[in-house]
Amino acid sequence: MDAESGSIPSAQPVSSNHQDTSYDLSFTLSTHHSMRALNQPYTIGRTTAAIIPSLAIPDVDM
Repeated sequence: MDAESGSIPSAQPVSSNHQDTSYDLSFTLSTHHSMRALNQPYTIGRTTAAIIPSLAIPDVDM
């Protein structure tokens, strides 16, 4: 199979679903925003816990 025939199937779903793209995009963005708001304190806590042990070791170069 050459590259030309391999690219044809991947282009078909994009053109067939083109009408739903704007709805899916707005839904994904709103869902992502609310998920970020819910997970923010948890993410900050994990990041802090990951940084502190590496700073406590004097031989580690950042």
